[in-house]
Amino acid sequence: MRHELITSAKPHHQALEIMAAKALAEEDFVTAFKLADRRCRIEPPPQSHSYVLRADASYKLGDQSAALADATAALQQEPRLGHCLQGPSQPGVPTQAASARSRPGSSLEAMWCGGL
Repeated sequence: MRHELITSAKPHHQALEIMAAKALAEEDFVTAFKLADRRCRIEPPPQSHSYVLRADASYKLGDQSAALADATAALQQEPRLGHCLQGPSQPGVPTQAASARSRPGSSLEAMWCGGL
């Protein structure tokens, strides 16, 4: 997978995003986190979807506080996405995301409607 970063015609930050999404789809959550984390640390500044990738990987690795922090960062950049978080009492409130994630059968990606 690493060779894709070298051979990709896409800008480096976009290649990281694509590879992180592929790693999530393949359920390689450690790799997905590493790629998404790198993306969130380099220029140009990350957009909300970069934070969502890292949040999803963090959640799948069991780090709910990091996932919530990244979901909140994504919402700060794109407040219109707030309606996509499914909270038990106040949809769109980032602090409700942890409760929604703790329900059986729920996952972070299921809380984002339609993707980014």
